[in-house]
Amino acid sequence: WDEPGQMGSGDHGTITLSALAGFHEGQLIGPAFGADFILAKTENTDWEHNIEEDHWVAGAEWAD
Repeated sequence: WDEPGQMGSGDHGTITLSALAGFHEGQLIGPAFGADFILAKTENTDWEHNIEEDHWVAGAEWAD
């Protein structure tokens, strides 16, 4: 999803989580359906820079 002012947004994570945790009766039961998740957006899809590794670490620390 995209909110105004939000950094560049790809849908890879959304699609991946949907496959893992999704449920669509008669069609899909993800292997992690019913699990709890903590989501942190750390990727800026407008560019690729090494600083993104720091963003990932900050997200992991936030989740902890």
